[in-house]
Amino acid sequence: MQFGIRAGFIIIRNYIKQGHKDVASIISRWAPSTENNTAAYIRHVCELSGLSPFQELHFEDKDTMVPLVDAMIRVECGKPVAQLD
Repeated sequence: MQFGIRAGFIIIRNYIKQGHKDVASIISRWAPSTENNTAAYIRHVCELSGLSPFQELHFEDKDTMVPLVDAMIRVECGKPVAQLD
């Protein structure tokens, strides 16, 4: 599991480098509307993380990146990291 979480951080870092610098843009890239209800995914991640959809993110800021990744894991897996095996 730790390698999957690490991979998630690396993917998001790459998205930010490619110009996807806010939650809405990152989620739209991660979970495109052709495969997901992207608007609902963005809303849910923002509710869980406390971030706003168009807040500019910086990968080095652990106070935003950790809640973002944790919220995305909760949306994907249905529970927080601490409850995953």
